[in-house]
Amino acid sequence: MAIDAISFRSAIRSGPDCRKGTFFARSIGLLESPARDFWFVPSMKLIIAIVQPSKLDAIKEALTRVEVHRLTVVDCQGFGRQRGQTGSMRGRDYGVSLLRKVQLQIGVNEEFVQPTIDAILEGGRSGESGEIGDGKIFVLPMDDCVRIRTGERGGEAI
Repeated sequence: MAIDAISFRSAIRSGPDCRKGTFFARSIGLLESPARDFWFVPSMKLIIAIVQPSKLDAIKEALTRVEVHRLTVVDCQGFGRQRGQTGSMRGRDYGVSLLRKVQLQIGVNEEFVQPTIDAILEGGRSGESGEIGDGKIFVLPMDDCVRIRTGERGGEAI
């Protein structure tokens, strides 16, 4: 079957997660084996949460309940809506422009995305409705993951 580059490119870009394009490419013999099929990787996400340091233990407990056992914790500083804090020392007012926060980095397969977000919300929220300064959660696509020890790739390495 003859195909031009424009048709192939448009087929690859179509469909959710480019899978329609992958099946099309395989059907015309451009991808002989799943090993060469780099579009057919299970969907993985990198969840980055910036939270208050005092909430770290509660978040770790909530993550353990939803069977998320791997995470990276990074100390960081920043400010959001609260724009830092003001205080007084020896009768003088001073401002702290950057507040100490903790950043959690969690790589998960697609089926663990929502339970992970729910666990972070449960453990990181102050009170019933939350408060300014509780933090943020970012969900990013993750192209690949490689376990250094074994060389495993994709969802198996998470």
